[in-house]
Amino acid sequence: MISLECPNCGGRVQRPNEKDRYAKCPYCGGEVYFEEIHSTEEFHRLQNTTYQLQQENNVEESNRKNLREWTLMRNIFIGYIAVTNFIAWVLAGFGAYSEKENVTGIGAIVMILSFAAVVSSPFILAHKRSHYDVLNNQIDQGAKIKAFVFQIIVNVVVVLITILMAYVFCLVTGMTD
Repeated sequence: MISLECPNCGGRVQRPNEKDRYAKCPYCGGEVYFEEIHSTEEFHRLQNTTYQLQQENNVEESNRKNLREWTLMRNIFIGYIAVTNFIAWVLAGFGAYSEKENVTGIGAIVMILSFAAVVSSPFILAHKRSHYDVLNNQIDQGAKIKAFVFQIIVNVVVVLITILMAYVFCLVTGMTD
């Protein structure tokens, strides 16, 4: 037998049989419409489901925001490494070719700054990386290690490419023989 709460007094009202839509509350005498109460309960269930989905969406949006910020930081590191490494090698090459030690010294200082970013960025980016995999909508326990290894590989590739670019630049501009 189905019993529901009376909307007037809160007492429990028994439904006499499944075909009856109305029943009288034994406490206050008010009529209770069972379909209406059932609809109200369904509404509350849907309202709770909607709230849970909104909470999940807020978490996903927060994770997407964190990923965007992390990606921006990674791209800044890569750009910084590429630019400083290129400038360092061009200055070092020009200084050696023109026998100007001060230019070579400046190139060495810039190279040290680039090297500092090459070494520190994998640690910083791995620390800032979230464990949440936005694409697959799940937790990835190895995300920080993957970010660390990936950044090391990217840094090595960026350094090698910028060294090659600096060498070609020096050849094209006549800075080297």
